[in-house]
Amino acid sequence: MTDSELFYNQFESEENYLLAKEQWREEANNSPYQPTENEVFSRKRISNYLIDDLKIPRIDNPYRYVQTVKREREKNIIIQTQDGLGVTNPLLLGEKHIHFPIKDTNLDLELLQEYLSSKPIASRLAIFRDLQINYSLQDYPELFDIVIKAMINIECIDEAKRLTEHI
Repeated sequence: MTDSELFYNQFESEENYLLAKEQWREEANNSPYQPTENEVFSRKRISNYLIDDLKIPRIDNPYRYVQTVKREREKNIIIQTQDGLGVTNPLLLGEKHIHFPIKDTNLDLELLQEYLSSKPIASRLAIFRDLQINYSLQDYPELFDIVIKAMINIECIDEAKRLTEHI
């Protein structure tokens, strides 16, 4: 088992994390869906490759490592986002972030388009992230088109491409 759970679960303490990890280990051991020999071999081979060939560093305490990285990132966040990652792109001199309400509101697509064409890039990046937390963009074609066009407009070509590949 890896500690990938740290990236999509929030724990109040290291003790809570370790308790959850032990519970998951027990569930995995008791699951009728055990990995095949081939899957075990493949995982081991990939793990060895990452360690030996790519020189991925060993992290002795993943919980503390993630907490440290999180604290370091928080120092650089300019605009907070709902997912907790925030936006680190700086606002330019004279620019000011104005929050655009998304959560628990009826989204006004005209206002959104205006916002995405006029506000600072950092603000637009924050709204892209918040929109994806609150909406499955594929289920809202008009919203999806607005977001893709706005991403392309600020040259987030790779991000727009990744979103369109999932449709």
